[in-house]
Amino acid sequence: MKTKVLKISLLILAFVFVGNAYANNHSKMNPYDEETLSEIVLEIQEIEQSPTVTLINKYGEVVAQLYGNKSVLETKFAETLEKATFILKHGDHHFYLID
Repeated sequence: MKTKVLKISLLILAFVFVGNAYANNHSKMNPYDEETLSEIVLEIQEIEQSPTVTLINKYGEVVAQLYGNKSVLETKFAETLEKATFILKHGDHHFYLID
């Protein structure tokens, strides 16, 4: 009986040592320490609240939402919009069906 208790105690002790070693190595390997990170600057432009053009497929799923001036979008995505079928306009929001 003493040998079983001794074996279980040694097994628990081994798990404690392995867990502690893993925790120490894991904390040293963190590549995102504040000292090593450089400052990241993002410039966020103002985005319109609703898309100007929405492209949907035949199942009614949104394929793409395009934001910006409609005339600029028509020049950038001329080929795509020529292949699409105009469905609906609600205010400044245009909906197209893509095959």
